[in-house]
Amino acid sequence: MSDTDTDTGTGTGTAQNNTRTQRPWIAPLVSTFITLPCGLFAFAVAALSAMACDSCSEAELNRFSPSYATGFNVFVLGLLLPLGLLLASWSLAWQQRNSDRRLLLALGAPVSLLLVFLLFRGLVDWP
Repeated sequence: MSDTDTDTGTGTGTAQNNTRTQRPWIAPLVSTFITLPCGLFAFAVAALSAMACDSCSEAELNRFSPSYATGFNVFVLGLLLPLGLLLASWSLAWQQRNSDRRLLLALGAPVSLLLVFLLFRGLVDWP
């Protein structure tokens, strides 16, 4: 049976779905080139955001500091989500049946990074 033949016993075409995909690394590679630099930039912005309250009054500082600590901890833990999506998109078997999953995981990494950063911005009580 050749790679393009289908399994005639079940009629599902499993032999075709198990063939190796051409260039399966493109989606994870593009996602990696987008997600990692953006993640480093978002981490730097989040880490430097603590200086937003350098000239705050005591009342503003009492509101800002606990919310910043919570927001930054959520952000750092949330960075595991895009990292996990990237690793999953790279680690899927390079077969035709995984092409859609690989693309969705690769697209999910930068989108989840944006959502995690927006969650951080929303959790912090800015002065």
